[in-house]
Amino acid sequence: MADITMCMNEDCPSKQSCYRYTAIPNEHRQSYADFMPDLLEGKCENYWPIVAMTKGKRFIRQVNENQSGKGQK
Repeated sequence: MADITMCMNEDCPSKQSCYRYTAIPNEHRQSYADFMPDLLEGKCENYWPIVAMTKGKRFIRQVNENQSGKGQK
């Protein structure tokens, strides 16, 4: 359940590796925004990489970078 403002931008190239887009919405109350990446730089200041836990250590899973050599850091 996300206590964040989630992203609704379906055209974003980084949506599959961004927590704001992929988080599970709060069933009772959820805020949304249509965050837009900077067109010149191709980066979004609201991009939030997906973070996972493994063996007690944090790492950033960069799905797009692993699959296509692209992604935001």
